[in-house]
Amino acid sequence: VSDAVSPTTSLTLLSVNGEGADEASVKTKEIDMKDIETNKEPVPKLIKKIKENDPNLTILKLDGRKTIGESNWEALFEAMEDNTKLTHFSAVKCGLDDDMVVTLILALVENEDMVYLNLSCNKGLTDDTGKGFVKLLKQSNQTLKNLEFRKTKISNKLVEKINKILEERDEMRRQAKLQEERQRKIESLLSFSASDDVARRQSESVQGTDEPDDEYLSMSFKSLVSGASSKNTKQTQGSKAGSATRRKNIANKSITSGASSKGRRGGGNSANGSVASNRGL
Repeated sequence: VSDAVSPTTSLTLLSVNGEGADEASVKTKEIDMKDIETNKEPVPKLIKKIKENDPNLTILKLDGRKTIGESNWEALFEAMEDNTKLTHFSAVKCGLDDDMVVTLILALVENEDMVYLNLSCNKGLTDDTGKGFVKLLKQSNQTLKNLEFRKTKISNKLVEKINKILEERDEMRRQAKLQEERQRKIESLLSFSASDDVARRQSESVQGTDEPDDEYLSMSFKSLVSGASSKNTKQTQGSKAGSATRRKNIANKSITSGASSKGRRGGGNSANGSVASNRGL
């Protein structure tokens, strides 16, 4: 028979049957149901509040109210189906049985806000109810975090199975949350990298209007060196041509000078010959 679990419920990422979450969990709110007084309002009034989604009715404790009839229980549970404000419900030692709780299980198929449910000390609850909650948790309801069945006829085996489902569900939520956080970080880094790249390109574009970039400087330097080399080559070629011309002119001058000198010497000889001839005459 299922037994003791704490009536304290923690709205945490990991909290099963009142046990606290691990250190990685983020505790948002803690409610100790022992500190909550049993609600004594007439059931029809409570049913009306639940149907009207009264924002002030978020916790309902009906512990020990054994005089509530079966029809009122069924109407109360049916009203919970569309309620979005009630998050904690306790009906400890209320004389509930499997037939009454079937309506509650069906209501929780659609309810997405109930996180804590305590049905302890109801001897009429058996493995039929336990199996119903196992099916509920596996197939539809994804919001229940704490279920208590101490001192009922639901076997420990089924209670452990329910707890395991809740633990696995919360671990999946924790992993999903971590994955979501990692994804946000990746997107943030990618966004930063893209922005940084745009800023870098803009900066390079602005710098390009004032100062040449390295590639331009390299090309300019190569052109400058190439131009200087070409100029030197032309100058060298011109110098060589000039030298050749000068040497040719010098040679020509030498030839002309030699011919002139020879002519003068020949002319002298002619004159001497003339003189000699005249003398002979």
